[in-house]
Amino acid sequence: MTSYLFDDLKPSDEPIVRDWLQRYLHEHLQWWSEALGTPWSSEQIKQHIATHDLEERDWNELFLARQNKNTLVAVARNNDDLCGIVLAELGRDRYMKVPTGSIGWIYIDEKHRGQKLGQRLLRIAHDWMHDKGVIMREVHVTAANPSAVGLYKASGYKVIDHRMLG
Repeated sequence: MTSYLFDDLKPSDEPIVRDWLQRYLHEHLQWWSEALGTPWSSEQIKQHIATHDLEERDWNELFLARQNKNTLVAVARNNDDLCGIVLAELGRDRYMKVPTGSIGWIYIDEKHRGQKLGQRLLRIAHDWMHDKGVIMREVHVTAANPSAVGLYKASGYKVIDHRMLG
């Protein structure tokens, strides 16, 4: 098993994380455009990301989030190689009124997939949430991403409602 060091997001991580954001946004927009019945071409997706500065917005939010005590941004490294990232946030459930933790994003670099790194990053987020008094954890994940769905189910998450588009 590969040895990982878990640590904070650094300014020097920006080029790699931006690449991950670009890949994530492309995949996400592809799934959503298909779900809406109007599949976008790769060029349309790239244009949408650029027109709306989505990569810039997401990088800035992620980089600023690391300074917020109610947000966890942790990265996995192997030597000097950035391998994965997790974003988790604290909140309060609107109806139950209990402290919640939300997984905002997990991304594993392609060459590090299949090595249980997602489970390890999720465990770091869960431990952080536990230390913050979280009673309920949640994640929003598209059904079009079976790897992510499998990770969350294997980690004890269960489907409690469905988001439906029409």
